[in-house]
Amino acid sequence: MNNLFIIYETYTNGYKAEILDIISLLAILCAILVIISKNPIVSVLFLIGLFASISCYLIMLGLSFIGLSYLIVYIGAVFKYVWNNVAALVQLQLYKGLFILIKFFNLVQRIYNAPVSSIHLGNPNFHCSAVRYPGKAGIGPHAWHNGKFYSTLSSSAGLKVSPDKEDEEFYRWFVGFADGESNFIIVFQKDSNGDISGASFRFSIELHIDDLNTLKYIKSKLNIGNEIAVYGNSCKFTVVHRKGINILISIFDKYNLNTTKYLDYLDFKKAFHLYYENNSLNKRTLIDQLFKLKNGMNKNRINFNFPEDYKIVVSDYWLLGLLEGEGSFYLDRTKLQPAFMVALTKVQQPVLEEIKDYFINNLGFDKYSKFKLQNSSAIAIVENPEQNNAKPLLRLRISNTNVLMNYLIPFLENKRFVTKKGKDFQDFKIICKAIYNGAYRNEEIKLLILKLSYTMNNYRLSSNSYPKEASSLSKEELDTLLNGKSTVIHLDDGRQIDNITRKEINRRWTNCVYEIIKGSSEIILASTLNKAGEILNVDFRTVRRNLDSLSTASQEEGDNGKYFVEIKGNQVRRVAVFYPK
Repeated sequence: MNNLFIIYETYTNGYKAEILDIISLLAILCAILVIISKNPIVSVLFLIGLFASISCYLIMLGLSFIGLSYLIVYIGAVFKYVWNNVAALVQLQLYKGLFILIKFFNLVQRIYNAPVSSIHLGNPNFHCSAVRYPGKAGIGPHAWHNGKFYSTLSSSAGLKVSPDKEDEEFYRWFVGFADGESNFIIVFQKDSNGDISGASFRFSIELHIDDLNTLKYIKSKLNIGNEIAVYGNSCKFTVVHRKGINILISIFDKYNLNTTKYLDYLDFKKAFHLYYENNSLNKRTLIDQLFKLKNGMNKNRINFNFPEDYKIVVSDYWLLGLLEGEGSFYLDRTKLQPAFMVALTKVQQPVLEEIKDYFINNLGFDKYSKFKLQNSSAIAIVENPEQNNAKPLLRLRISNTNVLMNYLIPFLENKRFVTKKGKDFQDFKIICKAIYNGAYRNEEIKLLILKLSYTMNNYRLSSNSYPKEASSLSKEELDTLLNGKSTVIHLDDGRQIDNITRKEINRRWTNCVYEIIKGSSEIILASTLNKAGEILNVDFRTVRRNLDSLSTASQEEGDNGKYFVEIKGNQVRRVAVFYPK
């Protein structure tokens, strides 16, 4: 009996004998199917099955080396032959099989997860609720099925309870960027009869192909969205899945959009919840409500009334995100004047006004500079007339070199740009410095500034139609520009003089205000020389002549701001503005 047991164990290697019978039958079946199969791809697959069955049989008998050798040699040879001769067909069949498996497991997962009533996963901000639709045919995922349950994530799902500083900055940047570049879209699907069978909800951001890495960054940080689509000179990030839309809702509910994009978001969110969560509307009513919301969004919007409790909130990283989408650093080549601009449609004027106020109150201006800003065009909102049936634009523009150099650039210096706009900013800094210190007055430096300006903005794009004009500076040229010699001295009263001739230059900049102390100790500020003359009831030239009588030497030493001149019994002085104290 013991000998029989040893023989049994030797021949089965610990497996039951019935398994060997099954493998034998499988091998015979594969051999028959190899012969009778008309499809060469299927025949090859059964041939591989035959060799695999024989190899398994040998391994289970304890002949592991022979079995493995058989498996490697025969299956390897067949696979190599097939790959070399019918690779495309094999891959196609394999892809089809893989697709079927994925769909099958998705179906199983949906069925498994469907009957959920309420789930709390330890996180109080994560909640799943179930909605039952008894005895009615609806539209969407619950369409055509009665009494089915659906799980929906609450608006706070997917958002960290206490995001760290980096995440907080990203969320604010992302919302600002979405204010400028995103779209909320509702799309209806129709069946073969042309009837609406469902709807999908899409959030998308489309950029130039040169900013592909920006979309990759957004996708990786949010951890949602389809694969980024690339076509021609464009690329697009899209979120369509329900879980991803819920995560976006949690972000936009906490960090509000500021432009009229917020109104599109509210309609989008309302439609999304109607579609997935309503339990009272019939199909026709639901379709009508979705159509009404869709037809009032985006370019079709005519209602721009915000909720009564809505408030525009400008933060530094929201602002950075918006200017990366809608901002521009450029050079007016005719005036050789650098400028920064944010352009939005006219209906966005309240947003631009808030941005202007944010700049005035958060960049470190003193009281004299703030007065100048409120009474000058140093930070201005100007309108572009309507052209070619396009909506009229408003532009917030900063063109005062002192404001750019001493306030805006330091404000943005330590912010992390995500798009190629960061490269424009770096070039813009070089241009501003060369103009601020007067290096541009050297003809060679001036030409290099102009050359550098032709590598910014659209000239920087890989699709630029004028590559000859967008010729990059060589290392030697860049060094020359960076080390351009200063030719001006900035006086304590806000004027600039030539560092050799000591004559005043750049009178058009007027980086000063006039402080007047009346006889009664009343202090009045005048934003311009003309205004000062009107207050003093004298010609503006008289005011200038008296103020210029102060020695240039004392002005260069920084003493001028301490001294007044007397005009008709009033004390008057220039006070420099747009210089950090």
